[in-house]
Amino acid sequence: MRVDEHSWDGGEWASPRVDLARFQPRPRPAELVARYGVEPDETVVGFFGPMSLETGALAFVEMAHQMTELRKIRCIMAGDGPQLRLVTAAVASLSKRIRIEYLGALNDADR
Repeated sequence: MRVDEHSWDGGEWASPRVDLARFQPRPRPAELVARYGVEPDETVVGFFGPMSLETGALAFVEMAHQMTELRKIRCIMAGDGPQLRLVTAAVASLSKRIRIEYLGALNDADR
């Protein structure tokens, strides 16, 4: 079993939750680059889903903190859920050089 085909999930191997064949890096859409002011040397990482323990929302914030040591990144989070207050407090406590933008809860028209 290859690690890139499966992930560890609390003691059992689980299939990936993201279709890696469908979601691959692509050229940046010009409209989104302009809307969010993405710089050419920035790596954009997104979290879109429920702010909960199960989805790893707080782990995403910690990842963002660690990644800024490696490269220039911008993180974008969208969603709502039971850990929203914890997540926004964790984001607020980070250094200003760590860019995490919270878009709020999105509906289908916002995507």
